[in-house]
Amino acid sequence: AADHPCPLSNKKKFVTGAVLIDHGIDAVWTVLSDAESAPTYIDDLISARIISEQADSMLVEQGMKVEGLRKTFHYHVRIFPTTQEKLIFEMEKGKMRDFRGGWWLYPKGAQTLLVYSLYLDVGFLAPQALVRNSLKKKIPQTLEAVKGEVARRSSH
Repeated sequence: AADHPCPLSNKKKFVTGAVLIDHGIDAVWTVLSDAESAPTYIDDLISARIISEQADSMLVEQGMKVEGLRKTFHYHVRIFPTTQEKLIFEMEKGKMRDFRGGWWLYPKGAQTLLVYSLYLDVGFLAPQALVRNSLKKKIPQTLEAVKGEVARRSSH
């Protein structure tokens, strides 16, 4: 995972990682767009419940534990899925200062390149450098978790 400015915001430093998945974009999209199942394979996500759905977005209540802080955050995140190419999200309500990011899917023949970019500011509880260093470890783990879930679902 690397630290860089993201097209979602030119003022914030997002942490970004990527993984090549040995399945097509449809299989990857099916996993990513199933918001409520994410806590079953993403370690730091402890809960996810769809609150409302609109034509262009869904509002999801999530719970997340942040390593090193021994604290759980509950928040509402607005997810904007598009046509199997990207899924953007941003926090609407919660105790963190800011939480936003996105998933980008790039077809590569029978494989999919999955890119994940995230910005997290928990506020005064942790300096941004500490948060970014933690994310640099967590983003590859999250990408591998998605890759594993795609493989698990595709084997059934």
